[in-house]
Amino acid sequence: MTNNKKPIFTTPWRLYVVAGLLFVLTSCGGGEQTDTNISTNTTQALSTHSAQDAQTTNEEVFDLSIIKYRGAQEDKVQKALAIFAPLENVRSLALKSIEIRDSLERVAESNILTSKTDSQVFAPYVDRAYKAILAYQEWISKGSNLESTCPSLLKLTRKLEDNDSSLSILPEVGASYFKDDASFFFLGGSPFLFDSKPSDGRSTFSDPEGKPVTRFETNNTENVDFLLNSLYHFKPLAMQVKFGDPLASYESGPQEVKGIGWLYHQLYNRLPVQFITEAGLVDASLVSLDIKLVDENLGCNSDQPVIRFACKQNISADKILGIYFPFKAPSFTSCSITRPRENVWLADFNGDGIADLAGVSSTFSGMSSDAMSEAIWYININGEWKIIDWGQELDCT
Repeated sequence: MTNNKKPIFTTPWRLYVVAGLLFVLTSCGGGEQTDTNISTNTTQALSTHSAQDAQTTNEEVFDLSIIKYRGAQEDKVQKALAIFAPLENVRSLALKSIEIRDSLERVAESNILTSKTDSQVFAPYVDRAYKAILAYQEWISKGSNLESTCPSLLKLTRKLEDNDSSLSILPEVGASYFKDDASFFFLGGSPFLFDSKPSDGRSTFSDPEGKPVTRFETNNTENVDFLLNSLYHFKPLAMQVKFGDPLASYESGPQEVKGIGWLYHQLYNRLPVQFITEAGLVDASLVSLDIKLVDENLGCNSDQPVIRFACKQNISADKILGIYFPFKAPSFTSCSITRPRENVWLADFNGDGIADLAGVSSTFSGMSSDAMSEAIWYININGEWKIIDWGQELDCT
C-alpha cells in the first residue's frame, strides 16, 4: 500500500470519476479470495538504508560499518516462516477495505457521490474484514494446531554481501553444541532490546502472581517477523487478542477497521525463554506480541511486531545479548561470555571452550545521524558460523 497518495480525480467530468470508481471496485474484487499482496517481507522492513544512499563526507565514520547483510533470500523457506496463514487473510481483507475507503474519500472531493452512496459501497468490505478479525480472535484463543509445516531459522538462505566483514572478525571454531536439526528460536538482544514502561500509570509491572517484574520489548531484528508463525507451529499457545487504536498514515485518514488498528496478542500462559547476558543465563518469559492490522509504511516506525518479555531480575536491556527460545530443544544450564574485541561477544554453553553463539555490533553512517546501530548474530552449526539474526536501526529523515 502506498502512502504518498494524491487526489486522482482533478477534473469535473463525471465520466472520469465514475470510470475511476468502477476501476477501484473491480480491481478489489468480491473479497472472497485472499489478497496475498501483504507486506510480510522483513527485508523491506529492515533494509531502509543502503550504503549507496548514505550521504556523508566523513569517510572515517562510514568505514566503521562492517555489516552489510540485507536479509534472507526471498524464497519458499522465507515465506513459510514469515507468513502466518490465519492472520494473512485478516490483514488482506483489512487492507482492501482501507484502500476502498481512501478511494471513496478522494471521489467525495468531486461532490459527485453522496455519503449514502459511499456507505453502501464501503460497508460490505468493512463488515467482511471485521468478521474476519473476530473469527481470528476466537480461533487463536483456542491454541489450535496448524496443519502446515514451518521450517526452522537454520533453513533460511542467508548470504553475506562481498563487502560484509563481520564474519571475518570471528574466530575459527570446531563443532560444538548446536546441530543443523536443532529445534529452537533466537532473537538478537542489545542494541535492539528496550526497557518497557507501564502505560496505565503504574510505576512497575507485575507477574500473574502479583510479584514485580521488569519488562522489555523489541521490534527491529529480522527474526521478529518469524516468531508468531514459528511459535504456533513448534509450540502452539492459546492467546487472548485485544484491539488497539487506529494506525497513522501520511495523507489519508486513520487506518483501521471499525476503530481497530492493532491486534495485541497476550499469552494466557507465558512461554519460558532465556536471556543471554554477560553475567550468565537469566530466566524470563514471552508475554505478548503486538501486531499492526496493516502496515503504516511511515519509514521511521517499524511495521514489525512488537515482542514483549518479562523477567523477575532487575536488569537493564543493554545487558541482554540475545534471547533463546528452547521450543523442542533443551534449555541451557550454563553460559560463559568472552569478548575478543569490544564489539564482539562469544557464548559457550557447554563448557568445551568452543563458542556456540556470537554477536557483532557496529554502526553505519545514515541520512539522519552520523552513527546508527546495527548488529548481526551468528550460530556455530557443526563447526561453521551461520547467520542467526540481524538488526539495523531505521534510517529516515
